[in-house]
Amino acid sequence: MALIKDFSKIAGSSFVNFLIGLITTPLITRLVEPEQYGNWSLFCIYSNVLSTILLLGTDYIIVRYYYQNEDRSYKNKLTRWCFLISSIAILLSIIPIILALTYIRPNWSWFILCLLIANVWVNVINRLVNLLLRFESKINVLSITTILHKIFFVSIAVAALYCIAEHEFEFLSIATVFSTSITIIICLYFIRYLFGSERSKNNYTLHKKEMFSYGLPLMISGCAYILFQATDKLVIGRFCSDADLGIYSSAASFLSLFAILQGSFTTVWWPTVMKNYEHNPENKALYVKANDVICLVMVIIGLTFILSKDLIILLLGEHFRGAVVILPFIIFQPILYTLSETTVVGLNFQKKSKAQLWITILSLVFNVTVNIILTKKFGIIGTSIAVGLSYIFFLTLRTILSYHYYKVNYHFAKMYISVFMLFLLALIHTIFPGKIISYLIVIPLYLCICIMYRSIISYAFNKLMMEISRIRSKV
Repeated sequence: MALIKDFSKIAGSSFVNFLIGLITTPLITRLVEPEQYGNWSLFCIYSNVLSTILLLGTDYIIVRYYYQNEDRSYKNKLTRWCFLISSIAILLSIIPIILALTYIRPNWSWFILCLLIANVWVNVINRLVNLLLRFESKINVLSITTILHKIFFVSIAVAALYCIAEHEFEFLSIATVFSTSITIIICLYFIRYLFGSERSKNNYTLHKKEMFSYGLPLMISGCAYILFQATDKLVIGRFCSDADLGIYSSAASFLSLFAILQGSFTTVWWPTVMKNYEHNPENKALYVKANDVICLVMVIIGLTFILSKDLIILLLGEHFRGAVVILPFIIFQPILYTLSETTVVGLNFQKKSKAQLWITILSLVFNVTVNIILTKKFGIIGTSIAVGLSYIFFLTLRTILSYHYYKVNYHFAKMYISVFMLFLLALIHTIFPGKIISYLIVIPLYLCICIMYRSIISYAFNKLMMEISRIRSKV
């Protein structure tokens, strides 16, 4: 199956990235103070929000319209137009961005503001380039450059922080910008042909109004989703100290490791399902099986992560060890988002971008509300619980609305029982940290998951045995 083959390539690079992060995260958290780490976290949040706005939905346009025509001249024309629109938007927004950030973060230097503008620019280009690599089936290139990106960042950051004991915020920001820039240059070499003019018998006209009407609501939705992701940090910054923000952000740094799994799946998922829908719209078995597999894998990963949190937290610097109590719930972000990607396909197929906008806005409102209430009452522990609740709400909205427009018979009962079991374990580990019951209860949870998804486990086992037999026969 092509989906599994491509996913295995991305998963391989993701595992390497995971190992790199596992080794270097302890180094960085020992070289950086919590306050400086918190400032860098805000730098990344602002960059992500601004880059999503300035893409103007062109990334979503590529996802939806790239396979609409197989002619090379059409794809090249679409690529050049998307890059042009985004570049113009960035140039026009430089001065407004600097003025706004000078007001919001008056303690940030002009050097940091210039770095932020540069980071926004490279984020925009990187998003489009990565999409084009996916849709041009250059998964090997994407896998290798993903690893290189991590290596470049870690090398620059650790070398600078180790040699110079101050300006940690500045050095982390420099490493962020330069590592992405180097990776982009490498990626552009492999898709340079997309920016040339191809001769064709047909003079294709891009339906720009239709594309913008599809892409812009998703751009707004994307911004709302990034704010949805960042609400926890912004609320902590408002109601708690900078040190609390740094501690929370250090725990969230583990999310970037597990979010690699999320990115690996979506990298191969959307090109596959869009191609499947365009060529065979009645074939819905792929979506059901993918939902079952992802639910099984992600919930098992979540249970294991929560169970081993006390060992994982030892990787952080001593000043960041207080993050252990918030680890159980923040893992919900990559797990439930990835799961929701398998249930939201109907909204993309039916071009219901406005419905996706409403999903994100409602989820953002819910997230802000529960974050403020729980953070004010319980501090950063309350913030972490709010993250778990918010992503369950997000998954539910995406699933309900997608099913309304494009009915796929997912195994909803099994999916929500699995999510509930994960929530139960996270809550027990948060309320009773270190208690023996919090470790013993995971055994029946593992058994329940395996029993519910025994058909998937059996299928995977049989495939593995067949592959082993095939290898032996060749030997």
